[in-house]
Amino acid sequence: MGANSFGVVGGNEAVSTLLADELLSPDDGSPTKRLLGMDLLRLSLERGKSSKHALDICIELLEEYGQGGPCCKEDSEWTYENSFLFADAKEAYVLETAGISHWAWERINAGEYRNISNGISIRSNWGALSKDIQSICKENGWWDGNAKFDWKRAVGAGGRAHSNLEACGREASGKIHLEALAAKSSTLQSPPNARWYVEQMALILRDEDS
Repeated sequence: MGANSFGVVGGNEAVSTLLADELLSPDDGSPTKRLLGMDLLRLSLERGKSSKHALDICIELLEEYGQGGPCCKEDSEWTYENSFLFADAKEAYVLETAGISHWAWERINAGEYRNISNGISIRSNWGALSKDIQSICKENGWWDGNAKFDWKRAVGAGGRAHSNLEACGREASGKIHLEALAAKSSTLQSPPNARWYVEQMALILRDEDS
C-alpha cells in the first residue's frame, strides 16, 4: 500500500489466473524476472497525479515491461499476477492482470465502494481490456465470443460457472465491512471527520476474517 502528495492511494494483491504459466521460463519453468507487483505500484504512485493517471501508468509499464519474477527470498519459485486498487477523492479504479501483460479495469464512482483480495473480481462491468485478451480467451474455449465478456469467468474459471465466481473469504468479508461502513456513515448528521475514519479502519483491521 502507499500514497503520494497528490492524494492518490494504491495497493496491490496477489492473484492467479489461467494465464499464470506465461510468467515462467520455457527453459526451466522458473519465474522470469520482470516488474513485480510492488514495483508497478511504487512507480504508479511515484508518477500518478490522479487515480486514473496512476492506472494509465501502471498499464503502460505492464505492457512495456511485463510482470513477474521471484516474489520471495525463501522461495525463488514463487511468483504471481496482481490486482491493484487506485483511489483519489473523486473516483477509484480496480486493475486486474493476467499472464505477463493482459489486464482489465473497472471504475468506481464517487459514493460507491469496492475492495480487492487474493482473487479475480472484475466481471462484465469492465471499463477497458487489454488488446488481445478476448481473442486469447476465445481460442482457448474460455469465452464463446457472443456473450458479454466476463473477465473473471474467462481468465479465472475457463468459462465455467461455479460457486467460486461469487465473492468469498477475505473478499466477501471486506465487502461486508464496506457495506456496514457505508450504512453507518449515511446516518451521520454531518460528514465524518478524519478521526471517525481512523476509528472505523481500526475496527476493520481487528477483524481476522478479512
